Amino acid sequence: MDEITLTLWERIKRIRTELAMLCVVSIAVLFIPPEARMGLLGLFITKLMFVTMGVLYAHASRKFLFPYLNMENLLTEHHWGGMAFLTAYYGVVIYAFAIGG
Repeated sequence: MDEITLTLWERIKRIRTELAMLCVVSIAVLFIPPEARMGLLGLFITKLMFVTMGVLYAHASRKFLFPYLNMENLLTEHHWGGMAFLTAYYGVVIYAFAIGG
């Protein structure tokens, strides 16, 4: 296995939970009756989808915008400012997606 495929597989493994949740929600939307989509279940599915997409977008945009900020290195070097920035970045992006913005 070459290095590019290995790193791609490692990156997919990091977001496998979010991808699985998106697949489950997408399948659930297909099989739930239209009457149930209007109630509490529809709200839960919508919010779950927004938060999951927020997590995926935050991860992808952090890798694109800030490739030099690696969480493992920040933890081992005790660089708390960088960790606080990444935590705030993830929190703001996920919150923005969760409220529908």
